[in-house]
Amino acid sequence: MFLKVCLVQPKAEIDLQFEATSLSNPWGYFSAILLGISTFGTIAITSGFFVKPNATFDDYVSNVIPLFAGFLTILGVSEASHLLHCN
Repeated sequence: MFLKVCLVQPKAEIDLQFEATSLSNPWGYFSAILLGISTFGTIAITSGFFVKPNATFDDYVSNVIPLFAGFLTILGVSEASHLLHCN
């Protein structure tokens, strides 16, 4: 497969932007951790709408973990298909 690219930006500038958005630096790791925490928090809050009012913490966790596992599965499949498609 051959791709043609039309550049309107200098290659050095594109490389600098790519390096700044890469996850393999301290800011990248920090942003990935922050994204994971915020995603888990969003799923936890969302699952709170499906928990009965007198539910225990175990009931709450039993609703959050499957939702988060589903999210991670979707994310993993998406990343794997992206890597296979790009190589």
